[in-house]
Amino acid sequence: MTIDLFIDQAFTTGDDRRIAGFWGTTFGGPDAPAYPIIELDRVGGDLVFRGWDNNGVFFDLATLTAGDVGTWQTMKIELSGANFKYTAGGASATTSAFGTSSIGNVILQAHNTGSDFTVHWDAFGTAVPEPQTWGLMILGFGAAGSLLRRRRAVAA
Repeated sequence: MTIDLFIDQAFTTGDDRRIAGFWGTTFGGPDAPAYPIIELDRVGGDLVFRGWDNNGVFFDLATLTAGDVGTWQTMKIELSGANFKYTAGGASATTSAFGTSSIGNVILQAHNTGSDFTVHWDAFGTAVPEPQTWGLMILGFGAAGSLLRRRRAVAA
């Protein structure tokens, strides 16, 4: 699943804080629900994308630069084998998915406590079907089309 976050100039001022979070909930694992999370935080005066490692702590994924202010940044969470793959700010990292079989229920979060700013989200997307799913869909459409095209024999 992916979403774009606008990096507003207002995020660069004020105290260190959490700014915006992109969460998912998981299904099918022994520890479900788990929560894959990418957040934009202000840490030590810098804007930092951080990922959740499911062991109870955030880790730094990417530190944004002054050139990133005023741009849209894509945040992406994927289930890749036995891991969550986080991508944001041009960096990627993985953490254990604890046996999760799928991600769903997106949560978008904004923290503006003690600050005056607006969080802008755009272009939410989810994964496209796997190639074998496409093959089955095409086969099904082809079969349905051939049934519709068959002509019945007319009795003379």
